[in-house]
Amino acid sequence: MQRKNEQLMKAVAEKLKELRSKKGVSQHVVSSDTYLNMGNLELGKTNISISTLSILCEYYGITMEEFFKGL
Repeated sequence: MQRKNEQLMKAVAEKLKELRSKKGVSQHVVSSDTYLNMGNLELGKTNISISTLSILCEYYGITMEEFFKGL
């Protein structure tokens, strides 16, 4: 049984990159502001937790529903 959905993980990573780009900040700035390792998250190699995603959605000023729209 597959425990990771690689396609979904990559889609989440791309969405995180898009949101960061729209905000006009670097990975370093987001990492400093949220205490999260954005490099790993934006590579799509790490399974993101709901808690981490919630922190990032709040940081980017969107809901989790908005985050998943179009994924």
